[in-house]
Amino acid sequence: MMSIRWKPWPKKNACCPGPWKKTGCCYSNTIRDTLPDAPGKTPKVFFWRNKLNYNMSRNRLNDLDSKTYMKFLKSWFPFETGAEASFISFFTKTLDETNHPTRIGYYPDSPVLKRAIETTGRQPVSLPDQSDEQLHYALIDLRGKEPSFFGEGDLDAIFHNLFSRLKHRAYVTLWMNCGTDMAAHRCAWDVARQTTRWFEMKDEKIGCAGMTDNDQPYLGAQGGQLVYAFNFRHTLSAPKAPASLTPPPHYPEHQWDTRLRMPLWFVLKPPPRKEKVKLHPAKYPEVLVERFIKNFSRPDDVVFDPMSGTGSTQIAAVGCHRRGYGLELNETFADIARLRLEQHNVQHVAAAVYTADAGHLEQVKGLPLRFDYVITSPPYWDMLNMKGAETQKSRKEKGLPVNYSDSETDLGNCPDYATFLQRLLRIYHKVIQRLRPGGYMTVIVKNIKKKGVIYPFAWDIVDGLSDVLEPVGINFWLQDDIRLAPYGYGNAWVSNTFHQYILTFHKPGKREV
Repeated sequence: MMSIRWKPWPKKNACCPGPWKKTGCCYSNTIRDTLPDAPGKTPKVFFWRNKLNYNMSRNRLNDLDSKTYMKFLKSWFPFETGAEASFISFFTKTLDETNHPTRIGYYPDSPVLKRAIETTGRQPVSLPDQSDEQLHYALIDLRGKEPSFFGEGDLDAIFHNLFSRLKHRAYVTLWMNCGTDMAAHRCAWDVARQTTRWFEMKDEKIGCAGMTDNDQPYLGAQGGQLVYAFNFRHTLSAPKAPASLTPPPHYPEHQWDTRLRMPLWFVLKPPPRKEKVKLHPAKYPEVLVERFIKNFSRPDDVVFDPMSGTGSTQIAAVGCHRRGYGLELNETFADIARLRLEQHNVQHVAAAVYTADAGHLEQVKGLPLRFDYVITSPPYWDMLNMKGAETQKSRKEKGLPVNYSDSETDLGNCPDYATFLQRLLRIYHKVIQRLRPGGYMTVIVKNIKKKGVIYPFAWDIVDGLSDVLEPVGINFWLQDDIRLAPYGYGNAWVSNTFHQYILTFHKPGKREV
């Protein structure tokens, strides 16, 4: 009989600054090294949330220690000198199966990229070239490229060369930089979509230009430039049908409007959620909403949210001396919203949350006929309902609801993503009909990740509303107060998505004074 040995984790872990609790942080607070022998049983180790390999040193993806590995899993990072090396070190091992340096493809032929690869002990290979040697990773730096570059076929030539040489299931990273111009972001998203012809899209990372590791803690940090790091994996057996890389139309930055001059990215830590509010799976903080209400509306304006949840928008609106209205499908959440609104609306500003389906807002009596500003956050399809999902497991352990509602009109019960997106956009179009000319609409959202597939939800919303609204503003809310989870540890790149898109649209026309 084997003895049972228990090895407690330190009170503090490198990747999580807080003390260990019973629920664990990145890993459980104890490791079961060995278990008593039993027929048909094999000793196992259990970690929080993920069942990882018996020994953390069995890392098939790279040579990083657990602290460095976990740090990379955050979906945003300070973009500073040495960022190239961190990607190379995460997505490859130093040596290949034959104990030779792994070969890293790179574009353009830049001395900076070449030097970064060499400093990690890998072999640099400039792309495209005529060799047929296998590559273990590729870093494509498209920063500074003009939109016309993406329609000239140069990128397709690089990908064609890379497709035949990249090791199966190896990764490719595309870097593209953007400022506050929405057209540049849409061009970047279009390039990422087109790259899926060759490689499978995986999680993105957001590089914050101007932020450094010395800025920790990051609370309050902000900036006006970022770098998209789009990550792809070579899993396709053959390229998909070609599609042209057509840059989207350029929309003016509206520099005359000071309301659009906000930081491109910012780190914001909201206050703790109260017990009743925790019932809702996706509440956004009032301190965030207040920023945008103050920017895009005036005192006494009507602020509307078609999916109000527990009333964050309405509470923020009345706190800014605006009239706050909203709809909420779930009666429990609507009751909580009304109770919270009653407690916060000390100045008795006109405000209300109605229990109703946003798809039939025209049937709601008492709702204003015109909205001056709309701010909302949509549901994330059926993510809450998905059996086995970490969110559902966590909420079940805490005794919280594991689905939003059983209603057929609940967008979370849509059978597929296309249906979900179509129905959501139909609701938004109804809301836009009541938005005043010259008014603004803001959507707080992030892309959806389900069973290894990335659905570019934020990008699709921009495309779906561009026929009736001008997409004029984009910001990124970065979260730095959430525990990291070791998703895919040692086997695959799966990030912790701690950034959200904040998309602002303008309805054509001039607002009446």
